[in-house]
Amino acid sequence: MRRISPALLLVAGMFFTSPVAARQHVAGDTWLITIETKTESKSESGSGSSFDRDTLIEKVLATTDQGVELEYDLPESASDSDRSVSWQFPARILHSNDGELKLLNEAELEARVERFLEFAGYTREACGHWIFTWNAFQIECDPQSVLELIAPFDLRPGEVFSDPNIQRPVALTTQVDNDGTSRLSASAVIDGNRIRESSAQTDVVVAEISGKELSLDQARQVHAKDVVSGTLEVSFELDATGNVIGRVKAATITVTEPDSPSETRSMVETTVRKRVEESPSGLTPAS
Repeated sequence: MRRISPALLLVAGMFFTSPVAARQHVAGDTWLITIETKTESKSESGSGSSFDRDTLIEKVLATTDQGVELEYDLPESASDSDRSVSWQFPARILHSNDGELKLLNEAELEARVERFLEFAGYTREACGHWIFTWNAFQIECDPQSVLELIAPFDLRPGEVFSDPNIQRPVALTTQVDNDGTSRLSASAVIDGNRIRESSAQTDVVVAEISGKELSLDQARQVHAKDVVSGTLEVSFELDATGNVIGRVKAATITVTEPDSPSETRSMVETTVRKRVEESPSGLTPAS
């Protein structure tokens, strides 16, 4: 299932960087990638915050003329129940030379989604609908949905950074800190249309969960006059060989709805990528 992102009203969605930065990919290299997301909203009517953490294992399977073949999987600590619900993993992906992602084991995922529906007690009619338990979840049945789940974990920056939530792609610049750490960074202006669309989509999800009827067009009309401004900053930290070992994305936006006080929303997404190696006892941090 796909849960509603705590950053949905800020920077939800896939992003690609192109072209892929030149570096060595070695079959068997394995990385533990953890993303922590903190969000906060403030207005005259009150404030709120959220925290979320997600972890995946990334393994290099092969390098080809088309790009790098990767496997993404849940961490070893995942339970059988976790795996039944997160039926998209493990997934084999081609990160092509132009920066796009392609699913390589779609047939395997198609078989897994059937087992997931049986495990959860759903039929195909439930696909695409939203439910609420401890969070809002969409019942996802499309194998291609794994590409959106994986995109934030794919840390292969190129010369240009692009995100659906910014007005236009921006160039990444290189800087070296006083301690010798190399970084690629960029700053971009938030696309107000994207935030208005995200607000409308969220309203539709909330309405469905609440048992109310609200079309996307109706929700869009509600947010059509929202005034949105903000920036998104991103920074990639590189190791000595050019591999990304960290990324920080920070966004701050102000949304003013008609006849309502302004609301400031902020998000900090911190990604840590650690090389690990296999041992008889499982995956351990590389020395």
